[in-house]
Amino acid sequence: MKNSTGSGYSRLAGEESFLEAMKRCHLKNFVIANACSLVLFPLMGLILLLLPGSRHISLPLLAAVLLPVLLCIFLATGIQTWSHIRKLGSPAVDCLVLENKKFREYTAKERRRTRYRIVVEGENGKKWKLKDHKALAYHCLLEAGDRLRYHPGFAFPLEIYDKSRHGVLVCVFCGHGNSILDRSCARCHHPLLHSEN
Repeated sequence: MKNSTGSGYSRLAGEESFLEAMKRCHLKNFVIANACSLVLFPLMGLILLLLPGSRHISLPLLAAVLLPVLLCIFLATGIQTWSHIRKLGSPAVDCLVLENKKFREYTAKERRRTRYRIVVEGENGKKWKLKDHKALAYHCLLEAGDRLRYHPGFAFPLEIYDKSRHGVLVCVFCGHGNSILDRSCARCHHPLLHSEN
């Protein structure tokens, strides 16, 4: 589907090169998350050992606590990455927005924060929920009843049908909001899903 007004869906999302780029993005995020864990947790352990009054903490005890935590992080990020990659290439589903709302407001570190939730329903009756940072990327662009396409396995899986209404394209790789005139994301430089692709 396409027309000159910026409404429609992109053919680019189904191309093999695009799916390979998404796979590399997921693997890169997996490596970064685990590399950060491998650096930060031992560093925290070293700081604990060097603190005054930490004579009762031994290195074997610290290792016995940190290693299972690192293993859990590795397994959790590995399972999530594998799940996303496995879904890549699955058929996209045309959907309608059922709900787009703030579902919780709270204060953390003296700053007011808001959590968002978007619920979409596919033609097949299946529902998907996006929360927090994924919902925040789309929150200002969607209303109940809007048409969109859900791309399984994508980092930010929604492609809005009427792209010209707000003049913003959300990058499906990083969630950054870009001008509809941009061909690639200003943050991650991956191609954007234009209706004329």
